[in-house]
Amino acid sequence: MIIFLATTPHLYTMRDFVEDNHDRLGGRIRLVGYSTLFKASAAPVASYIFADLERLTLQGMERAARAWQQLCEADPRIRLFNDPRQVKRRYELLRHLYTERINSFNIYRANDALPDCRYPVFLRREDDHSGPSTALIRDAIALRSAIDALPGQGRFRDNHVITEFCGAPDDTGAYVKYGCFRVGDAIMPQNRLVGRQWCVKKFEYFDETVVARDLAYVRSDEHNKAVRRVFDTAQVEYGRVDYSIVDGRLEFYELNTNPHNSYREMDAIPDSKSYFTPRFIDALLALDCDADPAERVKLTAKARQPA
Repeated sequence: MIIFLATTPHLYTMRDFVEDNHDRLGGRIRLVGYSTLFKASAAPVASYIFADLERLTLQGMERAARAWQQLCEADPRIRLFNDPRQVKRRYELLRHLYTERINSFNIYRANDALPDCRYPVFLRREDDHSGPSTALIRDAIALRSAIDALPGQGRFRDNHVITEFCGAPDDTGAYVKYGCFRVGDAIMPQNRLVGRQWCVKKFEYFDETVVARDLAYVRSDEHNKAVRRVFDTAQVEYGRVDYSIVDGRLEFYELNTNPHNSYREMDAIPDSKSYFTPRFIDALLALDCDADPAERVKLTAKARQPA
């Protein structure tokens, strides 16, 4: 049994995939919200994927870390993925990638003093995946104004970050965002989204070039070594990294530990989907542990108490 943990409202990312691939998965994936785990007095002997860590509050991360520690010590057959005690979330990861010269762009906290940054920049929340909170911001005066405007928009400065823009259209004039999964030890390209604007969240159009390049990417391992390095740096064993190619180098935008992978309500290239899906299923099932999920281990009050 594989226990997939996420914040309860965002379990849909794996639920859709499980429903669409029920026959292949054979009931071996169980979806559990963190709030349920935190209240539990016992848990199955199983594999656990700690997903959706970006959306947890600091208190939630501390409780997840205690649960991880309990499970780690409870039974050697339990397998655990994405250690919340070690995972680098968005700000820490992107700052590290810049410091190590893996990325050419930097990131700052909106609550800090106004940085000496490279413009343009944009604001976005640190704890979600909905995209930028602003358009591109061209100078320090406009940045100060955008930060000061957040409370009046019902937003908080302390969960916003300032990111230097790093992007460029390809030879066809499209902006391209690559998405590549890690599932255990397997690295698997998922898609190559194309759009007409700098922020690409989905396929905005299809033509023969888009289709051919997407399928070639999904079947390729050209970027896998660099992608694996980012996952290893983040200490993430399940998730998807999104990146682009700018001036010939890979630039990594974010690492999502709870990516949507079902293709539901999402345009997809059929041949790419047909290639990716069975490989993803095989890698996911390879995470399962050799134990009867009816066996359970105790979680002590220390693991369940609020932070």
